[in-house]
Amino acid sequence: MIDAHIHISRVEGITASPQQATRVLAEEMDRFGLAAVIVIPDNVPNSNMLGLEATLALMRTDPRVYVLGSPDILGQGHGQLGFFAQMMQEGLLRGLKVFCGHDAYFPTDARLRPYLDLLESQDLPLVVHTGENPGDPTASRWNQPETLVELALAWPKVRVVVAHLCWPRVRECLELCQAIPNIHYDLSAIAAASVLARTGEETMRETVSLLAERCPDRVMFGSDWPMVPIARQFEFVRSLNLGHSVLEQVLHMNAARCYRLPR
Repeated sequence: MIDAHIHISRVEGITASPQQATRVLAEEMDRFGLAAVIVIPDNVPNSNMLGLEATLALMRTDPRVYVLGSPDILGQGHGQLGFFAQMMQEGLLRGLKVFCGHDAYFPTDARLRPYLDLLESQDLPLVVHTGENPGDPTASRWNQPETLVELALAWPKVRVVVAHLCWPRVRECLELCQAIPNIHYDLSAIAAASVLARTGEETMRETVSLLAERCPDRVMFGSDWPMVPIARQFEFVRSLNLGHSVLEQVLHMNAARCYRLPR
């Protein structure tokens, strides 16, 4: 199994510090027999989440850990472009993640174009944070399904990964995005209690089942650990009865292909 959406961060009652989270993550990977995890660092310093340098250091100690870059276009524009290009050429980054909604810009922002050019040249994906944020429903204005379609159509050679299914607009995410072949989905946080309460558990179950049925090669398991337990996400996905072949793609094969992980 591959978990395509992990953070190393401090979460009240779960991990006291990013350093402790690193140790707990290794235990969780052993517990679930994870073949690989995609770790997403923060794009700003001094947060509760590990930054890129510390995350890369972790990757060097555990071959199951793969890392995304997270550009800070509000603070640095395309100033990180050369660094990210070098990291990708050395095989240290497997794509980029943008925090639209946490940060006030759209994924179609012109300041992202150099990074999208880089991803296209390296055949690596762009992960987009989508949906509301707990306690801030207005955050979703920056990452609506319509904007993701616009982005994917403008960059047809870049795999656009929709994280969190634009909750609570999961049905619109399915209907608007399913026909766009370079849009992929990671299922991170879909089983979080706050997400299910806002979206509706039955709506989420129906939507994810339909998504896996219609796009079986573009849906990836992800947890959003430590904010959402890996076990909670796994049990939710397994309970959908997707069938062995589809479940195998969702839990492993699709992420390995999307992020070009070693077989």
